[in-house]
Amino acid sequence: MAAKETTNGQPVTMGGVKAWLPLIITIAALLIGLGVFQGECERYFHQVDVNTVRLDRAEQQYTETQVKLARIETDLAYIRTAQDKLLQLHTQ
Repeated sequence: MAAKETTNGQPVTMGGVKAWLPLIITIAALLIGLGVFQGECERYFHQVDVNTVRLDRAEQQYTETQVKLARIETDLAYIRTAQDKLLQLHTQ
């Protein structure tokens, strides 16, 4: 294989290629790894957003349940009061 000349007039040799090849492969691997890392970060942040929405819904349902339980407690207190009044009327 004949050596070709580069723009600065130096021939490209197999030794020169072998010297640069590990650096080029390392840089390519780092770039690929960075791309994969960015994709995983985007997936992670999307999952965080989904979980935040789920948590907000759960908190809203919890609040609604607390309100319903308070209404039930009020109704029970009213029923107990009415029952006590009825018992007092029938026992007199």
